[in-house]
Amino acid sequence: MRFDGSLFWHPGVPTPWDKQVEENREYAKLMEQVGFTTAWSCEHHLWHDSYFACTPNSILTSLDIASHTKHIRVGQSPVSIPDRHPLMVAEDIAILDNMTKGRVDFGVARGINARWGAQYHPAADRRNEVQNRALFQECLDIIIKAWTEEVFTYKGEFYTFPVPGWKETDPVVKLEPPYYSPDGELIAINVLPKPYQKPHPPVWVMVSSNGSYAFCGAKGFGAIGIARSLEGNREAFTAYKEAANSQGRNLALGENVSCQFMVYCAKTMEEAVRDARGGLNWFFGSESGRQRGQRAAMLEKNAQPDNDDLNSDWSDFLIKHNIALVGTPDSISEHLQRLQEEVNFQHLQLFPSIPFLTFKQAMSSLELFGTQVVPRFQN
Repeated sequence: MRFDGSLFWHPGVPTPWDKQVEENREYAKLMEQVGFTTAWSCEHHLWHDSYFACTPNSILTSLDIASHTKHIRVGQSPVSIPDRHPLMVAEDIAILDNMTKGRVDFGVARGINARWGAQYHPAADRRNEVQNRALFQECLDIIIKAWTEEVFTYKGEFYTFPVPGWKETDPVVKLEPPYYSPDGELIAINVLPKPYQKPHPPVWVMVSSNGSYAFCGAKGFGAIGIARSLEGNREAFTAYKEAANSQGRNLALGENVSCQFMVYCAKTMEEAVRDARGGLNWFFGSESGRQRGQRAAMLEKNAQPDNDDLNSDWSDFLIKHNIALVGTPDSISEHLQRLQEEVNFQHLQLFPSIPFLTFKQAMSSLELFGTQVVPRFQN
């Protein structure tokens, strides 16, 4: 089983940024020490209320983590590509890949339905799902083509490269084909540098719905999903597998799929539940209408949560269905083994930032997990 982890941050608790940077470095060093494959940095913007107080630049954070570690890979979970210019993302990830000599996993997403999307690009506003999805797919298409094509052109709904009618004004530049027409118009570009990994870094898409899993499977992208119940994961993994195999890829269930779980590991179950309860309840909220839909989505298709599910604390619901892995090394290992046996679970990404945990608690949980859980699932 492959183990990755998101960097630690302080949701809901205003924290000096220089302190978070230092903590991220220490957390990543410990992940590397206990055998994790990739350190992922999530990206959010404009959170004045500290609800999602992680880095606004996951690419730059990846570079910092890579410079303070030796071999662990660095990933973005995600780069919200509708909010950024796709050619600049292609350049930034490619130079990061060269700087790290191929230690990059490229993670992308459409972004969440939050205040920032429309501030960066009108079509990135998630309130218009169709438009946002189209922009996301176009941006990802542009990035991959920019990495793999020496003579690059693109014409889409949102972007056209090169800009039509642009002519060179610098007399030193040679107006040679295939990049210029005889009259000096720029008709193609070459986006540099190309990535260190060939043809490009692995592409991982953050997903939530079964349809998104199927999209990744059909396109050959890795999928990073959010924790569900065992049967919910089975549905998602099956959607990915069936879409991939329809394109002739012949994958096994669970292959090329990662799943993020909120994880808190302690020496006793009582300690784990006590430390995690308040943060889980605060993070997911308790508004009843939202609660019913969210809890059903975490189970399986058309699931109807029972009265106990609907009336219990979020922490009790999440722990009951093993959607949050809160417990001892033995209890967490038991559930991972069941996932492995039932759905060929191959790739866990720790999402450790349960609100209100201290950095000391997060480091203790990671060390306990890394020394007492990880070795049980590695050859």
